[in-house]
Amino acid sequence: MQLESDRNDYTEFFPEMDLMLRIDTAIASLPPKRQEIFRLAREEGLKYREIADRLQLSVKTVETQMTLALKQLRASLSAFKHLVLFFIN
Repeated sequence: MQLESDRNDYTEFFPEMDLMLRIDTAIASLPPKRQEIFRLAREEGLKYREIADRLQLSVKTVETQMTLALKQLRASLSAFKHLVLFFIN
């Protein structure tokens, strides 16, 4: 049985197969408010002004938090930078 599972573990040869898991983990590691801002911008497609209004923050705070989120995600996902540039730029 162990041999069968070893044959099906392709992540050693194709590390991008677990890329979505790593992205989710990296996003989950963001501080809660930063994560919320990031998700509102990237997953819901809200503009910074809309996020600021919804969370009762300044637009500058939203911009700063997004900059910090992207910096942290780039560092966390640096091994996959050739695959995630579109996602975190």
